[in-house]
Amino acid sequence: MATGSQEQLKVVKEYITKYNLEDHLSQGINRLIQADEQAPFTKLAEYFKDLAISEGEIDEDEDDDDVIPEGEEPMRAPVGRRAQVAAAKFEVPENWTAPYFEKSEEDMAFLKEVMLTNKLMKNLSVGPRIDHECAREKVVRHGLRHH
Repeated sequence: MATGSQEQLKVVKEYITKYNLEDHLSQGINRLIQADEQAPFTKLAEYFKDLAISEGEIDEDEDDDDVIPEGEEPMRAPVGRRAQVAAAKFEVPENWTAPYFEKSEEDMAFLKEVMLTNKLMKNLSVGPRIDHECAREKVVRHGLRHH
């Protein structure tokens, strides 16, 4: 006669076998180790998502519903001018000039392209955007600093 815990163990083993979970988990872990992955949980989640798509558990385009197309972002209603600002008034010294660092043509082309497409910068006129970036000593691309 089987006890309750033996019956539970049997159910668990059948479930693992039914979905081949042991092999899939082992394969996912082996991929992480072979790639010496530095973001193991993210990569394991991607592996299982790809597996779920291939097994037909989820629709490949399921996440697309969460993306708001550019230009259709909700706009926050203007709140009007503030009556008071809790900060000391900033005075620019009379002889102060913004720092300027020469950039290569390649860096300037990169900066112009990024600033024309960046959601925060694209509404500024080109002059202030370029002035802002030329005040930076180095151009940052994908987290890497370039001289």
